Amino acid sequence: MIAYQTAYLKAHYPSEFMASLLTSDHGNIDRIAIEVEECRQMGLEVLPPDINESFSTFTVVYNTLEVKKDKTSQKIRFGLSAVKNLGENIIKEIIKERKTNGPHKSLEDLLSRVKTKDLNKKSLEALIKSGALDKLGERNQLLYNMDKLLVFIKSVNEEADSKQSSLFGMMATEVALPKLNLDSIEVATDKQKLNWEKEFLGLYVSAHPLHEFASSLMNKIIPVSELLGNHDTYREKLLKVAGVITKVKKIITRKGESMLFVRIEDTTNGVEVLVFPSVLKSDANIWQEDKVIMMNCRLSDKDGETKLICNQARELNAQNVSNVLQELEQLESSGTNHGYIKKSFYNHDGLRGELLVAGYAYVLLPAQIDADLTEKLKTIFKKHPGKYKVFLIVKNPQGAKKIITNFLIDDSSTVKEEIEDLLGKNTFKTEELG
Repeated sequence: MIAYQTAYLKAHYPSEFMASLLTSDHGNIDRIAIEVEECRQMGLEVLPPDINESFSTFTVVYNTLEVKKDKTSQKIRFGLSAVKNLGENIIKEIIKERKTNGPHKSLEDLLSRVKTKDLNKKSLEALIKSGALDKLGERNQLLYNMDKLLVFIKSVNEEADSKQSSLFGMMATEVALPKLNLDSIEVATDKQKLNWEKEFLGLYVSAHPLHEFASSLMNKIIPVSELLGNHDTYREKLLKVAGVITKVKKIITRKGESMLFVRIEDTTNGVEVLVFPSVLKSDANIWQEDKVIMMNCRLSDKDGETKLICNQARELNAQNVSNVLQELEQLESSGTNHGYIKKSFYNHDGLRGELLVAGYAYVLLPAQIDADLTEKLKTIFKKHPGKYKVFLIVKNPQGAKKIITNFLIDDSSTVKEEIEDLLGKNTFKTEELG
């Protein structure tokens, strides 16, 4: 019944339904990013917060205030509660003042009417960088003149506290208020605005760094959300993925080499990427926050966590998309030798780089296995290194369980004989990759 009701609401009231869904997932940035992308696919526009239109939660923005049963809208406005560093008290004050005395007509009007000590440098910066004050001023200019804004607020509050009749009074009109003479500075770039939105809203709202590459990359890359939801489809396949780097963590392996844990995000979701030492050495400069990259990679769901393992990566810009696509395809071709496909793995001695994997080796185990049998099996694996990744298949009353190991062995008849002597006939088989 709930499924039917929500499907009905989504079909007949798409904007209202999605606004409610976004509100219910407030605080879960990954879910909100997915839902914002779904809104765009539905033809709905998700707008940054606005001082004159936003309420606390996500809300639908209508072109008219007139109450009509059949009025519709394709626009959803971010709620002020989604803005980092903007407290509940100032949000309530902004909305209350707007409801009482109407929209804020200018920057001076806003700063003189919102009477709360929480309208300070921290909250002003949040409002400016999130885009909530875009209709009242240019972001970079407002930030550059922050001291002037704070002096203006202080003077207004002092006048109010002294209870003197003043041009700065609570009921002052826009005409009566003195003008703020802001110093000029170059306007913020699109990249700066997007980075600020990411910082204060948790995701890119007005645009996404990948949007300028959308037409060139169409059907050439796999969306992250598609990978996360279809492990079996993409496991062991060489994939092309593009995204913007949002976080970089460097660690030192047991061998004393540097490797990275990098989070990248496309328009649909984000995922962690493992950059092993061999890949990092080939081009360390591209692994920086805010850079847009495209890479050849593989899916890993070791220990139940979905990650990507990077084989090659290139930085993207407006001029080199075609060249990067062509280069990665050439690298992809050269990365396959004699049927062996490059892949990176963890091993039991620590992290390691690329290995050539020819296929899989499956070893069938009984439900009960003692330590002695385990050690004998490990001895066989270590004695016959090769290019076949070992999977253990353990029988149990419910069926069978597959366990991924760190061993790579060969597929010789000797290996087969030794394993079957230990475990019985038909307990070992191999499967070629591809």
